[in-house]
Parts: sequence; C-alpha cells; structure tokens
Amino acid sequence: MKKKEIMKRIISLTLTGVLCAGMIQVPVSAETNTEHATVSVYPAPQSVVADSEEGMMLEGTVDVVVHGEQDVATLPKLKALLTEEGITYAEKTAVGANAAIVLAAACDDADCDICNSVADAANALSEGQGYVLKSSNDANKKGQITIVGADADGTYYGVMTLLQMFKQKTSDGRIAEVTISDYPDVEFRGYVEGFYGFPWSFNDRKELFEDTSLYKMNTYIYAPKDDPYHRDSWRTLYPAEEAANLTELAQIATENNMEFCWTIHPGADYSYSSDADYNKLIAKLEQVYSFGVRQFGIFYDDLSYGVANGTRHATVINNAYKYLQDKYGDVKPFITVLTRYTNSWGADMYSYFRPFMQLINEDTIVLWTGNSTMSAITYDYFQWPQNQTGIDRDFGVWWNYPVNDSCDGHLLMSPLHCLDNDVTNICSFFLNPMSEADASKVAIYSGADYSWNMGDFDSQASWERAVYELVPEANKAFERFADNIGYVNEGSGFIFNESVYLEEDLNKFERALSSGTGLEEAIQTLKAKFEEIVADADALKLINDAELLEEITVHLDAYKVLGQAGVAVMEAYEAALAGEIQDCIDKTAVASELLQDSTEYKVPVFNDGRVTEVRAYVGSHRLLPFLESVVDDATDILNENLSTVKSKLYRSMKKLSVKMSG
Repeated sequence: MKKKEIMKRIISLTLTGVLCAGMIQVPVSAETNTEHATVSVYPAPQSVVADSEEGMMLEGTVDVVVHGEQDVATLPKLKALLTEEGITYAEKTAVGANAAIVLAAACDDADCDICNSVADAANALSEGQGYVLKSSNDANKKGQITIVGADADGTYYGVMTLLQMFKQKTSDGRIAEVTISDYPDVEFRGYVEGFYGFPWSFNDRKELFEDTSLYKMNTYIYAPKDDPYHRDSWRTLYPAEEAANLTELAQIATENNMEFCWTIHPGADYSYSSDADYNKLIAKLEQVYSFGVRQFGIFYDDLSYGVANGTRHATVINNAYKYLQDKYGDVKPFITVLTRYTNSWGADMYSYFRPFMQLINEDTIVLWTGNSTMSAITYDYFQWPQNQTGIDRDFGVWWNYPVNDSCDGHLLMSPLHCLDNDVTNICSFFLNPMSEADASKVAIYSGADYSWNMGDFDSQASWERAVYELVPEANKAFERFADNIGYVNEGSGFIFNESVYLEEDLNKFERALSSGTGLEEAIQTLKAKFEEIVADADALKLINDAELLEEITVHLDAYKVLGQAGVAVMEAYEAALAGEIQDCIDKTAVASELLQDSTEYKVPVFNDGRVTEVRAYVGSHRLLPFLESVVDDATDILNENLSTVKSKLYRSMKKLSVKMSG
C-alpha cells in the first residue's frame, strides 16, 4: 500500500485510548567481592598471557634498572609514570631486594639473565620494535616488571603498554600479572599533515605527538599544502619565529619517540638547467636539520604531467639524501609521494614511474594511495604498482582518511572497515587527517591499532575503543554522533555509511508506513531515538576536551536541531494516529522549519588563501532525506481538501478501524 494512502487513512481515523511507551528495565549486575586485575592494551598486542587473576603490586621503593642503550624518551616516560602513581623509585645497576622495574634492550649475550628472564610467546624479540613485558610477584614478592625490547624502540613501546596497565589498575592499586609478547606488523606508522585547508596549530601538533605516541605511532610527516615554506616559497628559509616553532616541535617529537619528517614540495617551478635550485634545496634542508629534524621528504604530488620526469625526481632525492647522510651520518630514509600515486590515474607508469623506481634509493619510502585517491586498502591494490614496475618492493600507504578537503563541511569519524587484514605488502601506513586535529584522533587511534596488529584488527571494536580513549565520559553519545554524520562514497571500496545503528529502526518505520501495521510501535521507537540525539548533543557540549568541543560545536548545534526535527515529525504522526489533525498540521510545520534550520549552520574553510563558509553537514545521507521524505508525504496530504477527508471519514471508519487494529 502506498505511504500517502496510509497517511490519508491514519489522519482520517480517530483512535480511542492513549498511546504509551513501555519503559525497559535493565538489570544491574551485582558487584562481586573479588576485583580481578586485567588489562586491555590498545593497539591490540600480538600475544597476551594472563598469569593470574589476582594481579600484582609494586611494594615499597622501586629499583629502576636499565640494561643496554635506551631511547632518550623511554626513561623519562617511566619516571613520569612512577611519579604520577606516587611510587618512590631509585635508579640502580642491578636488581636487589626491592621491587623492581627492569628496562632492557635485547643484547647479544646468549647467557644474559635479564634478557632470558621472559617468555617470548610471539617471537617478538626477533622483530624490529618488538618487546616482551612480564609483570609478576612470584620470584620477587615485592613485585617486578621486566621489559625487554628487541631494540630501543621496543623497550619504549613496552613502557607505553605499562602506562595503560597502570591506567587500568584495580581500586586497591593492583595491575595485571601478565606476559605480553608484542611487535608491530608495519614498520612506519603515523599520519601526514598533507591536507588542503587550515594548517594545524603548534598546540595541535604537540598534543598529537603526545597522544599518538601512547598508541605506538612513530612518524609524523609535515606537509601542509598551505604552508608557503613547504610549497610555494620552498626556496625561502624559515624566519626566526617559524624556525623556533619547528625546533620546539622537533624536540617534543623526540621526547615522545616520534620521528618528525619534514617535507618540501619543489617540483612546480624547480629548474634543472643549473645547480642554483639544487643549492637552494640543500640550504633549506640544512636549515631544517639544524632544528633537530632527522628525516626528510621531497614531494612531487599534484604536479602538471608536463613537468613530471621520473629520472630527474629520483636523482634530486638520491643526491639530497646522499649529501645529508655523508655530511651528518644520522639522517633517516627519505619519504616521497610522486606525480603518480594511485592505480587509476597520474603520470604515465612506464615513461615516468618505472624509471623513477628503477633509480631511487632502496630505502626511500614511496607512498601510494591505492586504487584511487580515496581507496580501500587491499593487498591487490598495493601489489599492482609492483607488478607494473617489475620491482619487488613494498610501498607505503598514504591513506586519504579522515581528510575532508574534498568534502568541506563534513566531519569524518567512522569505523575503518575498508582496511583489509592481509595487506602484508606495505612498508608504512600514514593517515591523512582533517584540519580538525582533535576530531581526527578517532581515525588516527584506530589506524594505530590497524598498523600495529593488522591480522587481529576489528574495525568496529577498534573504533569504539578509539572513541572511548578520546571521550570516555560520553563515548556512547559520541559514537552515535559520529555515526550519524560520516557518510562518504568515493568508489574503490572507499564507502563509509551513515546512521548504521538506526538502519533497522528507520527501515521498520518505512515498512510500517507502507503496510499500515506496527506503525504505533515504529513511531515510538524512532521518537525515542530522536530524543536521544537531542540529549546526546547536550551531553557532548559538556565533554572535557575543550579543543575537540571547539571543533565539533557547530555540527553539534545542527545535530541537535536535526534531532528536534525528528521528534516533531514523530509527534506529527502521533497526532495523525490520534485524529488530532490541527496538531498534526502544526507539528509538520515545526518539523519543516527545523529541517531547514539544520542545514543553515556554517563552518569556516580555508582554500586558495581565502576563508569562506560552508554548510556543516549532519545526517545528510540518511536522517535528513528520511525526515524530508516523511514530512513531504504528510504535507502533501494535509494540503488536500479537508472536506474530502471528512466525507470519507464516516464511510471508512469501521473498515479502517479493523484494518489499523489488525
């Protein structure tokens, strides 16, 4: 039966009785007397063995023993943790009678008691950046935590895991008694500030270094399209103020075991006819080296194909890397993205890309986006460029999510379900975020989980954990908010749906409206969901993260109005079922006005040196079209001649009463 016909009938039918929604009582679990000491590490480790349920404590003064060379960030992080926990510690050269924390980088001594004291269930110590963490009070009754790293990075990541263990301690201070054997699946993990629009602020970058290091990311790529010293004015040295900021950022990155990779984009007007531009390039790289930066990139993306020359591009990169490495000796491998970076389009694979790949240094990281600019991440998509070049060499991932410079006004914070679990042919994984740095953390945190342990990655569970880490005080409200505003469909498997958690309820309403059965229940269900949206918007205005709130406030305002519109629509249908025609007319008018209002909220965007305003999109794919459709149906009918409806009322009342009660 057509929806409009059903609407005509429910408007013309007066039901007796009162519609009421039953309250569902949720039982509360009884508290147990025993609080088990457990831990849920994020990113998910390769192997976790719980050695007891009781857990363990560090009793009294803790001896901190360092064995082997450690990263400069490791010991300060451990000391900060102990200080925060109120634990007294002393640095010692050997384990004695006290409680102890041992930090060790695996050594070559096959008889080393410290390195042999842990069970390596996942062979983590044979993997770069791997570590084994064992916490126990069996041998040492006062408690001992031993972290052995395959290298200095591995020990640092063990300490990051220890931070989470203490964060999840029991109410009486016990931590889990576990053996964790862990290592990353992908060597270079992080994010690239490579979007068009407002560059991140100094504080944005600083907080991201600190936050993402906790989740074991290790690389930040500086490549903001709208920084003139990165692109348009690449020859110009940084002025004093900008130089001081970059110097401080490089130091903060070091303090968080993050590699600050500074990049330059010289290709649009670079002259190969003399050494002048090459010398300018070297001068710029040397200036940035003096800031404390030790990794660099030269980018050639988004150039005119007419100036793209693979041999020349490779030569510039090779020569610049050789110069810096010969002079300083501590420069990390360069990173690049080329004028061809996707399977679908770009400079020619044979005349441009293959010559580049044949010439470029073996350790240079070449980034690729996948099948298209926006793409799912699959094994086949990243095998394609290898097959085309005939060179057996893994590419790095430049993943264009959650970047929103192609869909201004959207906030993208959905589960990362288009990342396959078997992409073993990549050497790095970098997300390209939004200019909204804090809102980007949902995807960045989940991307850290994916690139650390790809095989066990569960996109939904990882997303829920990322949201919890970001807004623990309102995580469920934030999940619903993110789900209702995040639609993207760019093809190549790059599809993020919207209002997934509401899909069943929306479909149920539409079926009820078409069939004429179950409509009361469907209305009540959706009304409650829209009331929940309004309440969520209010709750999210109270979150603790002031920077995140500033980024999402306008969208929250639009979101609340959309929720209010949904409530008004459902109330209009309630009135129709009750035969209250004027109330139905009034509620429909209110809903129409609110729906229009929800589309008029604006956010600033920065493009081509100008600040403009665009609509803040909320519910644009599912909720807004749904509500507009049902309002239009009701309005069309209400605009019909009411006398026609009245003339049918008495003739059809008995028949319709039977129909609707059935």
